[in-house]
Amino acid sequence: MSNAENRRIELNQLSLAEADDCLEKVSVLYVAPIELDLQQSQFIQDRYAEMLDTDSCAENILSYPKHQNKNSTLLNLLPFLRSLFLFGLFLLRVRTEIKQNSIMHLFVFSSVSFIFQIIPLFIVGKFYRKQVVVEFMDFQNYYLAEEPSMLIRYFLKFADSVIVLSHRQSRILRQKGVNALKAKSHLNLTNISPRVIERVQPFILASAYLEDVFNVNCLLKAFKLVKQKYPRAELVIVGSGSKNEKIEELIAESAINGVTLKSADNFSEYLCKADLFVHCYHIEYFAQEILTAMAHGLPVMASPIGMVNDLIQKENILMYQFNDFSTLADNFLLLIEDDSFTKKLSQNGADFARAFSSKLSKNSVSSYYNNL
Repeated sequence: MSNAENRRIELNQLSLAEADDCLEKVSVLYVAPIELDLQQSQFIQDRYAEMLDTDSCAENILSYPKHQNKNSTLLNLLPFLRSLFLFGLFLLRVRTEIKQNSIMHLFVFSSVSFIFQIIPLFIVGKFYRKQVVVEFMDFQNYYLAEEPSMLIRYFLKFADSVIVLSHRQSRILRQKGVNALKAKSHLNLTNISPRVIERVQPFILASAYLEDVFNVNCLLKAFKLVKQKYPRAELVIVGSGSKNEKIEELIAESAINGVTLKSADNFSEYLCKADLFVHCYHIEYFAQEILTAMAHGLPVMASPIGMVNDLIQKENILMYQFNDFSTLADNFLLLIEDDSFTKKLSQNGADFARAFSSKLSKNSVSSYYNNL
C-alpha cells in the first residue's frame, strides 16, 4: 500500500497505568486530505508514529487514495471535477473510518483548502459526535488561524483543540476564544550518532521547503562570497516544493559553481557528509531541520525568527539577521577558519538537541487525548 493510501494509527488497544490509575482507552483517526510527500509524511510520523507500537510507520495516516479513472475523458479535461470527485470518495472513506474512532486529528498543509477540505471533514467528525483536533503543519499556514475570516475562526472555536508550536500563537488564539495548545517539539534520536565537526572542508548543507518562504537569493549571495576565498566550497540544497523549477532557474542564473539541488529523499544521506548547516527562511514554525542538524553535530546558522527564538542558547546557533547575506558569508568563513569555535558550536548544538527533543511517551499522548 502506497503512502497515498495510508491507513490510520489505532490506539484502541492502548491502556496505560499512571499512578495506579488506568487511563481511558482512546482511538484516533489521523487525517491528511492530500497526497503526502516524503517530508510531510516523515514529519507526522516523527511526531506521532514513533511514540506508538506500530508495525509500519509508513502506513499511519489516512490520506488521499489514488481513485483516478484514467479512462474518464471528462475528469481529465476538467481538473476541478476530478478534484471534487476524489474528495467525495475521500469523504466517504473518512465517514466509514471515523465511526470506529473517538477522535479525528486533522492536519492542515499549504495545499489544503481550509474552507473546502478541512471544514467538510470537521463537520463529518462533529456529526458523528467525535472530538476534533486541528494541527497546522507548515509555514504558509502559520498565520491562517489568526486571520480575520469569521468562517475559519468560527470552526476553530468549535475544535476540541488547535495544535500550534509557538507560545506566541497559542496565546493569541486563546485570546480569540480558540482552545489552542502549544505542542512539545519531538525529534527521534534513536539512530543519530552526533559527529564532532572541527575541520571544515567546506561542505555546506541547506534543507528547505522549496516555497516562497525559502530565501534562496540571500543564500546564493553569501555562498558566492565564500567561493571567492574557497573555490572548492560546495553548497547542497535538499528539499521539495512547488517552487522547485523556479529555484533551479535562480541557481543556474547565478552561475555559481558548486551549487546543487537534491531531492528531499537525500536529506539523511547529506547530514552524514556535510560540515555546516544553514537555515535560510523568511519565517520558521517547526525548526525540525535545525534540531536534526544539531543532533548530527553540524554547526548551525540561522536567523532569530519564529520558533528559532526558542532554540537560542549561548553558542549553540550562529546567528545572522534576516536577509543579511554579508553576515551570513562572514559566519561561513568563521566556521571554516576557526576550528576551536566550530568544535564548540558542534558539541553545544548536539547536547542542546538531545536535551530539547526528549521523546514523547505513550503516557503523554494518551493523557493529552484523554484530557481534551
